[in-house]
Amino acid sequence: MGRTAKPARAWFDEASKKWHIRDGSVKFSLGFGKDVSDHKARCEAALRKYLGEKEVGDRLKVRNQDVGDVLITDVLNLYLDVRHLKYKPDRHFPNPLARPEDTINRVLLLSEFWAGKTVADIDEDSRDEFTDFLHEKSVERARALSERRWQEWTARKEQLDAAAEAREKRRIQERRKSLPEPRKKVPPPPPVFNPNSVEFKDKASTRYLEDMRSAITVAVRKKMLKYAVPVPLPAKYLGRQAVFTKDEIQRLIDHAAAKRGTGWINKKPVKDLPIWEHLSRFMIMAIYTGSRKSKLTRASFNDEPDRPWIELRQVRNSKTGNLEWRGFFHRLGKEEVRYEKKRAPGIEIPLVLVRHLVEWKQQGIIYPCAFPYSADGQEQPGEIARAMRKCIREVFGQDTKKVIHTFRHTAATWLVGRPELPMAAIASYLGMSIEVLMRTYNHLRKGDHVMVGKAFTDGKAGEEFADDYDYSTLDFVDLTENARQKSTEIDRNRQIGNE
Repeated sequence: MGRTAKPARAWFDEASKKWHIRDGSVKFSLGFGKDVSDHKARCEAALRKYLGEKEVGDRLKVRNQDVGDVLITDVLNLYLDVRHLKYKPDRHFPNPLARPEDTINRVLLLSEFWAGKTVADIDEDSRDEFTDFLHEKSVERARALSERRWQEWTARKEQLDAAAEAREKRRIQERRKSLPEPRKKVPPPPPVFNPNSVEFKDKASTRYLEDMRSAITVAVRKKMLKYAVPVPLPAKYLGRQAVFTKDEIQRLIDHAAAKRGTGWINKKPVKDLPIWEHLSRFMIMAIYTGSRKSKLTRASFNDEPDRPWIELRQVRNSKTGNLEWRGFFHRLGKEEVRYEKKRAPGIEIPLVLVRHLVEWKQQGIIYPCAFPYSADGQEQPGEIARAMRKCIREVFGQDTKKVIHTFRHTAATWLVGRPELPMAAIASYLGMSIEVLMRTYNHLRKGDHVMVGKAFTDGKAGEEFADDYDYSTLDFVDLTENARQKSTEIDRNRQIGNE
């Protein structure tokens, strides 16, 4: 009679003096021995983790399960394995995740809410509960941010008060007859946190639910599930309608160019520096190219394989014989991944923008949208979202609906409004599909509507359906008996010799 198999357990190896997990043929070291003070608790924790992973692995091996038998957390774990942890390119996912950290954070929140629930529990009621759950998370983040700002303000106030008190004591001890040193102003306190002021819309849950829908699709394709369960999404919301005018863009550029503040030069703080000139350069490039923010903030004048770059060259004019500057914007570096939804085709740069780019490059600038006065003294492209939001609010007020993406939206609006520009050319220039351009901006194509209305006004609409319409010339001809076309030499009657 064979020996009874022992269950999974923590086992101490006398040879290596290390604890192991043993389960039949499975054996692996935990990396510590009995010399560790809490080795028993760590062994128990490692055993629980192993049994949990084993249970999940056994569930994943079962194929074509019913939706009521599969946990949503297992579906999400499989999705992470396919799309990130064990990613391999295929026809369904030819490219890796563009922002894997964001996807992982969304999956973690989905797993936190749907822990212990099966795929069959996905319905409109659970969707609404998940939306409320996200709102509570937003309130918690806003409360934590408010508390951190109050702590920073309190610490700054205490620091300034202590410095003022020390100066006053020093002045009294030295019995100086001069006027007291000016006291630095305490910054105004941050606003008191109000949960009702946290802006949240149902559309915030859409991206999370789209990830869940993709996870269910992967589970069906991998035959974990028998069939897919539809994931109800919130109602579609209207896109941003705000558009800049030429005067508003000029106001923004002038405000950014005139902004003064403190920066670092040669690792020393210097006051009264133009700290927002890189924002004015960003706005000029954004409105003339219609590119996404990430393509402009990372752009370089040098050919760097991991970022977009601007190619400037001189060509000779065939008519005048003079050398003229031309430019080409490579929106993708040689080593960057091309995504179908976030298209980034290279474009010829408009001459009005080329003149600005040549001037900036001749000034020694490498990254047009980089902050030039960083503390480390290195000019590296960084995130401009915070400074850009502050600039827009200083010009248009705190309640403005205009954001950074409004520059791209404005460029598309201006181009679509030109009736002489084909929609395909505009879509290619902006780096979006024709379907998206038509669906979003076609209502602005008033010139095409005028041409359609003119067809009705001229009385030509519908004439092509008449019986006497000549489709060879796309015009009306007289087909009366007297004006009938004469037979030619190749007429069938002459070919058979019959008059």
